[in-house]
Amino acid sequence: MSYKVEAHFKLKYGGQMEATSNFTTLYTEKCEQKGLDCPICFEPYTNPHIITTCLHVFCKTCLEKSMDRRAQCPSCNTAFKAEDLKYSFNDNNRLEAIKNKIEEKLGIKPEPKPAPVSPKKRKTPSEGPSSSPIKKTIKNIIQEDDIVLKDKNEYFDAISIAGGIKATNCYQLRHLIAIKDINLRNVNADEVTSHEGKIIAMGSPKMTSEFNLIHASEKVCLVYASANSVKSTRDSVAIRASRIKEIEAVKVVIMSGCTVSDITLEARFEKDNPIPRACLHLNPHSEGLKNRVDGVIRVLPPQDKSPESIENVKLSIEGEGVLCGFIDFVDCEGNYTLSGGIKLGCQDYINEI
Repeated sequence: MSYKVEAHFKLKYGGQMEATSNFTTLYTEKCEQKGLDCPICFEPYTNPHIITTCLHVFCKTCLEKSMDRRAQCPSCNTAFKAEDLKYSFNDNNRLEAIKNKIEEKLGIKPEPKPAPVSPKKRKTPSEGPSSSPIKKTIKNIIQEDDIVLKDKNEYFDAISIAGGIKATNCYQLRHLIAIKDINLRNVNADEVTSHEGKIIAMGSPKMTSEFNLIHASEKVCLVYASANSVKSTRDSVAIRASRIKEIEAVKVVIMSGCTVSDITLEARFEKDNPIPRACLHLNPHSEGLKNRVDGVIRVLPPQDKSPESIENVKLSIEGEGVLCGFIDFVDCEGNYTLSGGIKLGCQDYINEI
């Protein structure tokens, strides 16, 4: 049982000892399932902070203790400075969502507190959420043409029935849904979906844009962003200085200074070539951020062809980076090539299934 979590909720729920115990168990289990546990203390994040040089997340106190020994990321050994630490609004919002669901399930009604919000101006990047009270009122925008949002700190759901969405400096958006292209700059959102267009999302070195899901039919481009799931059903995914848990793309994924857990690539036929191919490009980053793939690279055959008609699939991995998981050719036979400065994080990296 998580003693940090139990102590916190004893204070929150007072004498409701049974509720505290049940809450602690459910909360710890759910955070572990969602990947919201700190790699240092192995408990749910407390005051989650992100290292912008490698985009790994830890409890702030755990990271500060680790910094007393060495100023390197405990997960990947990337060097960083104190100013490279930023409060992770996205992970904190996900923790709050889990807490709210469990409280509702157990019938617990603590004193309501304002949800954290990323303010327009902050004293320092590591101070955490603003203490200014806001109303957690969700506003809805539904219209046929393009939607433009700027400098919004309210909770927004936006749906463009026939157009696209542009948003700038909005830190509490929830669901963004459009038919056409979606362009975001300095935006935090839960789910972003473009049914027939592309998605471009850009943060900054000082403030990473944070998302849960980003799904598009066409190309997805992310710069200084973090997300749990990024998917393009028809095109490639290109990311720079970002941290992504899962990527799904068609034929090509391009990384520059990024950390990714799992990648799924659908191979495609090229002109005058009977063998379908998929490519993973690990490009150098101008500021020295490293490329790293920690989990599985899955390769699928072209989905518009029956698996029986495909004899082989080829995967090319090019550039500079570290691979620490394994390659899985799903429903097909396949082979791979490595070129450039690719380093294997463990000797048994390749495991063709």
